[in-house]
Amino acid sequence: MRDQRAPATRLGLQLAPVALGRLRLDPTRPGEVAQLLGAGPLAQVDARLADGDDSGAVDAVLEALAAAPRTDSDQADRLAEVFALAESERGLVRAADLARRAGVPIGELHRWCVHLIGVEPSAWLSAVRFSAFVRESVGQGPVRPRAVLAAISWYAQAGYSPRETERFTGMPPVELRRLVDKLHAALDGG
Repeated sequence: MRDQRAPATRLGLQLAPVALGRLRLDPTRPGEVAQLLGAGPLAQVDARLADGDDSGAVDAVLEALAAAPRTDSDQADRLAEVFALAESERGLVRAADLARRAGVPIGELHRWCVHLIGVEPSAWLSAVRFSAFVRESVGQGPVRPRAVLAAISWYAQAGYSPRETERFTGMPPVELRRLVDKLHAALDGG
């Protein structure tokens, strides 16, 4: 857990899954915000946040993203379309279903996913399923860390089979329990 010793403002941004590929960033290597926005726009965002202009900071981020060079491709468009389908189904589809919907063999879908988002389709679907489960558990509105921890703890203790746990969460039961322990430690300050 980070100790915050001075006032701070955080600005979060969640990109669509294929955005890194469209923005020509390597999805397998997490980058710095400056790499994504550029040093000039990042300085603008910092200045606006320092002035208390939250909406201006968001506008500066959106302007920088709109101006960023991007690669548009049929693959990215088709992947975004099948991802929207998977998200609407809360991830409760198989990679083969997505490949069929995209009109490509499963190997091609796998290649697109690894190239554009940095993970295999099954890992992405696990993330969508688990994210949907947590969101349904904590409800609408602001997400409270303790509510997320309670949902994950409940799932870890529910006694699902190891195979089902891994399919649903993307991690084996022992790793899920380690995650719960780490979250407990972080939220309890130690």
